[in-house]
Amino acid sequence: MSNKQEYEKTFNYIIVFAAAILLVNIYYYCHPVFASYGLHHPVVDSLMIGLHKSGIFKTPFQSKVIILLLVALTHITRSGKGKETSWAAIIIGLTAGIALFFVWPKNPYFYFLTTVSGYILSSWAIAAISRNLMGFQKPLNDVDETFEQTEYLIDTPDSINLPTKFQYKQKMHRGWINIVNPFRAVMILGTPGSGKSFSIYNPVIHQMMQKDYTMCVYDYKFPDLSTILYNEYLEKYPPVKNPAYGKIEDAPKYIRDPKAPEFFVLNFNNPRYSHRCNPIHRNYITDPADSAEIAEVIWTNVSPESLEKPDFFSRSATLFVDILIYFLSIYKGGIYCTFPHLIELLGQDYKKVFAIVSQYEELETKIGPFIDALEGGAQDQLQGQLASAKIVLNKMSSPALYWVLSGDDFTLDINEPDAPKILCLGNDPNRQAIYGTVLALYTSRLFKLANRKHKRKCGILLDELPTIFLKGLDNLIATARSNKVAIVFGAQDKTQLIRDYTQKEADVIFNTVGTIIAGQVNGK
Repeated sequence: MSNKQEYEKTFNYIIVFAAAILLVNIYYYCHPVFASYGLHHPVVDSLMIGLHKSGIFKTPFQSKVIILLLVALTHITRSGKGKETSWAAIIIGLTAGIALFFVWPKNPYFYFLTTVSGYILSSWAIAAISRNLMGFQKPLNDVDETFEQTEYLIDTPDSINLPTKFQYKQKMHRGWINIVNPFRAVMILGTPGSGKSFSIYNPVIHQMMQKDYTMCVYDYKFPDLSTILYNEYLEKYPPVKNPAYGKIEDAPKYIRDPKAPEFFVLNFNNPRYSHRCNPIHRNYITDPADSAEIAEVIWTNVSPESLEKPDFFSRSATLFVDILIYFLSIYKGGIYCTFPHLIELLGQDYKKVFAIVSQYEELETKIGPFIDALEGGAQDQLQGQLASAKIVLNKMSSPALYWVLSGDDFTLDINEPDAPKILCLGNDPNRQAIYGTVLALYTSRLFKLANRKHKRKCGILLDELPTIFLKGLDNLIATARSNKVAIVFGAQDKTQLIRDYTQKEADVIFNTVGTIIAGQVNGK
């Protein structure tokens, strides 16, 4: 028999001894009740007479003190199994238990009830104290311990601190996951329902808001994270009563701190409750390379299979979209450079489009292959090339999308010192294929504008990253630290990144992030 088993046996004897003393105490002071029901015996009665003469039970307090000391000894030494209890409940239970246990009513019925209930409450409270302080006793030969973890808080103006609880050496500890430098990027991996939002996203949103980050949140299951973000925004920047109200006609009753960031939401499902923003605004296209990049973002999201093995038709479609975007950016000063105009222009007769576009010197080189094919009599091949772009992009012809994508309520430079912003990008799992493309346009442009010197610190939270393809994410992670941009993104598994971002891109992203938090994850 091991030493632990010997201790268990000894403590069981102590509990039995304490229970025996309690029974004798109850029998002694409730003897008239037991006698009235015939629950007595001459031998026991003679024992009670001997105890009476000894003076041990002159009052019930001496024996009860001994009983509580024995109970405390066993529970403090071995805490048993159970759940951690709040200290408020323990204090209430212990106070009530001791009061009931030591009360001395003359009525034997009341004495029995108060003594038994007081004993139970006191024993429970003492056991709960032991569990909270020492942890939980595990079954023999059951190794269920974690390693020793950080128990101290490292709180800085930029840090993210996640509270934890862990068991080490059969004792419960409270610890902290201190992400002191979130600007090195944070990746969260966990299967559906593993608690990514509750454990990570929600605390990150709360702390970034409290620490004056500007923020962009990609909310895959809108409005789950957006609701939390907006409530945190109201807590941080509550509206205050306008001192001019009542003095100036039509003055608003409540105003917000002028230093507070503005809050914006993009909601394609219900545009009535959405702001408007043009992701291909002419101000974002200063060079032909910009339009080429935007076209590539559009095409890789509408046709993900072309990312790993781009073929002739996908390259032609990307080039055609590139030409049209740059044409819209220079035509009449770019007043028609919007995503809806791009979709509508794609649907026009390609011969008329070529005739107009070819008049611009800036586009001669790009439009040349298409003009040559047209003049060379390869109309069938040319129509096949252009149809690739039309078919996949025409499905985005939607009044709701058009309305949101054609306005200019705000710009995407969310961490501009003089005009900080909090932005929610809402997606819908049922319309992911359509919304994902335009949301990728917003985020890719936002990355470029946010990742610059002399801006405010910024947090970018991307829920379910593999649902959109973000070109340049690996470069953003690699360079964002020096520009105070903190990227926090989640996925269910690394294989999702490999499927949607290719093996090379996934490996670069996985190996570049500074912190990886893995919950319930299957596979390697």
